[in-house]
Amino acid sequence: MHELIYYSVAPENTTDATIAKILSKSREFNAKNNVTGCLLYHDNQFLQILEGEQPIIKALYSKIIKDKRHTDVMLVEEGEKENRHFGGWHMAYHQTIATDFNTLEKALFINNFSQLSDFVQKPSEVVRLFWYMSKTILRR
Repeated sequence: MHELIYYSVAPENTTDATIAKILSKSREFNAKNNVTGCLLYHDNQFLQILEGEQPIIKALYSKIIKDKRHTDVMLVEEGEKENRHFGGWHMAYHQTIATDFNTLEKALFINNFSQLSDFVQKPSEVVRLFWYMSKTILRR
């Protein structure tokens, strides 16, 4: 089982419809190719962890690098592991939008997310890094 984390920045003109299209196509592809993972989108930043067979994950990452809906794509970490951490989720997803939260609600969400990440099982260095970067992005 191969896992990969990447970070990217969405262009300024990214809309909710663009994100919905990315999710729809990703979930369809992932279901057909036995890929699981999680996508975080916050403040025009993407952070994603992908799990699956190495050739499929590598090919998918190559497509993401060329996708104009992602800029400044950076491979954070990748590696091998025995079991899926996001099994059953062809693409878990969470988006925070500034207009959806007042200041207190946003602070509570980030605090709750941070606490959750402290308790989630982290079976590999790649998964630990994903949760750490998720918290870092949300706290900016």
